[in-house]
Amino acid sequence: RATRAHFKAAFQGFVTTYFAHIWECRMMRQGLKMFEANKDGVTASKLTDYAAQCPLQRMHTATCATKMMINNGVTVVGYLPRTVSVEVKKGGIVRLERRRQQDVVVIYGIFSAAYKPSAVTYNIQAEDIDSILKYGRSIHGEAFLNGKRLPGGMYHGVLPVAEIVHTEGDGESVLLAITDADAAVPLFPEYAR
Repeated sequence: RATRAHFKAAFQGFVTTYFAHIWECRMMRQGLKMFEANKDGVTASKLTDYAAQCPLQRMHTATCATKMMINNGVTVVGYLPRTVSVEVKKGGIVRLERRRQQDVVVIYGIFSAAYKPSAVTYNIQAEDIDSILKYGRSIHGEAFLNGKRLPGGMYHGVLPVAEIVHTEGDGESVLLAITDADAAVPLFPEYAR
C-alpha cells in the first residue's frame, strides 16, 4: 500500500517531465512565430519531414498483400512575406485587419523505400530546393513544376506519353501531359540563404 509521500514523489516526477516537454514545444512554436513575423524579403523558411512514407497504389494479391511504400521528403517553403488587409466578420461587424501572408510551395522528394532517409538525403534535397527557388533549375534530381520538367539535374527519365483522363463529375475529358520547361524560371530570385 502506497503512502501520500510515495504518490507525491511519483507525481512530481511526472509533472517535471511533462512541464519540461510542454515548455520546449511552446518555446519552439513561439520562436517559429517570431521568425515568420520578422522574416525579411530575401529569406525563405523551410520545414521538412524527410522520413515520411506513403503507400504506393498498385495491385496486390493474397501472396503479395503488403503495400509497397515510397519515401517522400516533404518540404514546405514560405517566401516573399507581405502584410495585407483582410475583412474579418465577427458578431455581424465587419472590420479590416492587417495580416501577414507569404507565397508557399510544397516540394516532394520521392525515392525508394529501400533507401533509408538520412542527413545526406536531406542536404541533397535542400541544395535542389535552394537552386529551384533562386535559379529555377535542379542540381541533383529531376524536378517538375506545374506539369513542366525543370532544367538541370543529373537524372532525366523519359517523359510519359500524354493521356486523356475523364473527370468523374461532369464527364469532361482532360489531357494530362508533362513536358520540358522552355527555360529556367526562378520562383524567388532574391533568395539569400
